[in-house]
Amino acid sequence: AVAKAGAEHESLGIEPGHVVALRADYSLRAIAVLLALLQRRTVVAMLPRNAELVRFAADACARHVLTVRSDGTVEHDTT
Repeated sequence: AVAKAGAEHESLGIEPGHVVALRADYSLRAIAVLLALLQRRTVVAMLPRNAELVRFAADACARHVLTVRSDGTVEHDTT
C-alpha cells in the first residue's frame, strides 16, 4: 500500500522537499499515504478535515493538497 501511494505521488509531481497538505481520517489508506510522503522526504502539513482549506494550505506554504476520502480515493490539488 505504501509503495502504491509512493508511485501515485511520483506521478503527481510531488518531489522531495515539497510541502504537502494532507487531509485525512484515521484509515489504513491515509496511513499509507502519510508514510509514502514521509518516505519521499516531503514536508507534511496535517490539516483538519473541517478546516478552511485555502487558508490553512497557504499558511503551511503547501504546494500540493491531498485529501484522502472515506472510500480510500485520494484527491490532488495544487496551490
